[in-house]
Amino acid sequence: MVEPRPRHVAISTGRLPNDVEAIAAELGNGIVITNNWYTRFQNIKEGVFSTVVRDVALLVRNGRLSARVRGLRIADSFRTLLRNFVDSSRELGRSIGGTRHYLVRRHTY
Repeated sequence: MVEPRPRHVAISTGRLPNDVEAIAAELGNGIVITNNWYTRFQNIKEGVFSTVVRDVALLVRNGRLSARVRGLRIADSFRTLLRNFVDSSRELGRSIGGTRHYLVRRHTY
């Protein structure tokens, strides 16, 4: 049974800069996602969710921003996200509804 209880995960600041191009250089190859929305749980007990990428998603090749990516939906679990967490930005930024910072995670297949 799912009961109301705290489920908030706080990730502290790390060593990455708050600059998207510097993060792309650190990432090497991957995708920089700047925002997501419409997040829904498929299994709240297991932390399985899907979310739609909003605003800008940028393809990174060889450490450089190379193209805009559209139409992405992310399906994952919080367990996998946290297991593959690499680092976060040094500073928190302000956003509507709170604070945010950049995170880097390894991609697994």
